[in-house]
Amino acid sequence: MALSQTNQDAVLSWLFGTAFPAPPAQLWLALHGDETPTAGSEIKGWSGGNRIRVVTTDFGTITTASGGRQRVNTRAFIFGVHTIEQAVKSFALWDATSAGNIQLIGDVNPNGVIRISDPPVFLAGDLSLRVT
Repeated sequence: MALSQTNQDAVLSWLFGTAFPAPPAQLWLALHGDETPTAGSEIKGWSGGNRIRVVTTDFGTITTASGGRQRVNTRAFIFGVHTIEQAVKSFALWDATSAGNIQLIGDVNPNGVIRISDPPVFLAGDLSLRVT
């Protein structure tokens, strides 16, 4: 998972003396059809909403793994039913239920295809948050 442009700017500003911003009040998980998530590549049209709310207890404590430090999801994230087939290449954590700013981005590996009436499921342990 990589830092978004928003967070890259915040880290660079902090290193040069600007106060670091407060954490987002909430985070929301969204799936994207492009390798680099953007507002335009977000997959929309899910039954039940386009983004899934993420709370602090949804990811475990920071642990050491090959490749660095990480936090892994401790609960399943299940998206609603979708009405068209569409490729999924990445995901993002947003700071709002709609619009907002991307906070973290990551790859869906391997890339998959959303099947009609077959909601994507990320089981506990499927998503790893690493800052690179």
